[in-house]
Amino acid sequence: MLAALRWLRDGAAGHGIDGTKLAVGGDSAGGNLTLNALIRLRDAGEPLPALGVIVYGMLSSQHETASHRERGDGRFGLSTAKLDWFWTHYAPDAAQRSGPGVAPLHAELAGLPPLVLQAAALDPLLDDTLALDKKLDAAGVPHTTTLYEGVPHGFIGQTALLSKANDAREEVVAALKKAFG
Repeated sequence: MLAALRWLRDGAAGHGIDGTKLAVGGDSAGGNLTLNALIRLRDAGEPLPALGVIVYGMLSSQHETASHRERGDGRFGLSTAKLDWFWTHYAPDAAQRSGPGVAPLHAELAGLPPLVLQAAALDPLLDDTLALDKKLDAAGVPHTTTLYEGVPHGFIGQTALLSKANDAREEVVAALKKAFG
């Protein structure tokens, strides 16, 4: 994702795009990649996108949280066991999983662009988003956090079935309009 952002930013004009008007976002593991890309751009002193969107991000390999205990059995789709499998394959060395380059929830967050956080109430990853919200507050990063009640991980892709998926997408569109005027 980082390489794609740099390529788009640096070559945007050749594609009829304003490279100063970029946003980046992702859901689940894509939320991890989004936050990591923003952190790496900031750390490199490079221009940042105007907005980041993280939808029920997989931001930490810590599974001892209340949301994992209460929602990680798989009855809502995503399970703690599946997340363990994902983490094992993403970072085979368990020692890496607590590092901020792999688990961005452990990174310093000051200096990031405005962020939109969306969480699903029936998700073992709920506490990742809530913890990120608190860390962003402490770091002074402008952000909004919306908890969508009664929906599972992956809900934003279910617009034909769930009105809350449409609400979440409309929230992202409104944030993009605000960021880009």
